[in-house]
Amino acid sequence: MDSPLVSVILNCFNHQEYVGESLASVIAQTYRNIEIILIDNGSTDNSRDVLDSFSDPRITKYYYDENRSLSERLNFGVSRSNGSFISILYSDDVMISSKIEDQILIFNSLDCDYGVVYSPAISFNHFTGKHWLHDVVKVDGYFTQLLLGNPSKGFPDISSPLFRAECFNHCKWYNEIFGDGEAILLRIGLLYKFFYTERPVVRLRDHDRNLGKSVHTNHDNFLRICDLLAQEQYFPSNMITLLNRYRAVRCRSNCWVALRLNSSSSAWIKKQLLNVCIYSPCSALHIRYLACIVFAMIPFPFRKIINKIVVTLLATRENAFLSPPY
Repeated sequence: MDSPLVSVILNCFNHQEYVGESLASVIAQTYRNIEIILIDNGSTDNSRDVLDSFSDPRITKYYYDENRSLSERLNFGVSRSNGSFISILYSDDVMISSKIEDQILIFNSLDCDYGVVYSPAISFNHFTGKHWLHDVVKVDGYFTQLLLGNPSKGFPDISSPLFRAECFNHCKWYNEIFGDGEAILLRIGLLYKFFYTERPVVRLRDHDRNLGKSVHTNHDNFLRICDLLAQEQYFPSNMITLLNRYRAVRCRSNCWVALRLNSSSSAWIKKQLLNVCIYSPCSALHIRYLACIVFAMIPFPFRKIINKIVVTLLATRENAFLSPPY
């Protein structure tokens, strides 16, 4: 097996209780030819004390006093990487020990037009230990059109893929957007083929401070990312309709999530309902859209009571923690 250098970029912010396990999972990789680019993005807790307790010659540390755009930090990490391949990890998640070895083995069997190898991620609730497998779109080929055409399927988590480093010569995270994250896959997936494999390679920690739980902010960022994507010179004009339909589905879906998570922002919810009609009027005929309208008309205090009753009933039936309805 060819053993090219792999750069692992680990970004940390205020995860003193998690980052030690995250970094240890990188150090313990069965694939040994790696460099670890460790970025602390302005932590104000004891994260740096935890990071400084690790001594490995493969680690290069970059500590910042200011918490800046995560997209900006990831671009910086890529700019400092020397590997032929790149893997991203956040400081509350962990790699399965054979992640990089498994993915390099697959890359060795693929043509050079493949830029990404990925798989579904396993999530686990930090407080209860409950595990579940993410449902992601399964692609062997160009990623973007297939994902946009299957909006019910999820993005691969950014910690799952192994990327050819050259992908980032053409595609970078948008610095002006705090959490570009997985959306960069839409750009890479226009230029490089993706290869899906069933075997999970990362475990994502579900806890009370996940960035992914900021539904309003993440959704607004994603719509802005779609605007920027449509302006890219390599974005095909014949995919605009497909992109707009995907945006409409995301607006409908995240509106429902916000309602189920007791969002009290009526203006934001109304805006997403309007966006559905603007991006793809046919999507307004979906039963979930109609359910959003009905649920949004219920006064907030009563909607909150209904959600509490539903959660209690489901939790009783499953006899387990009910994970957030993403």
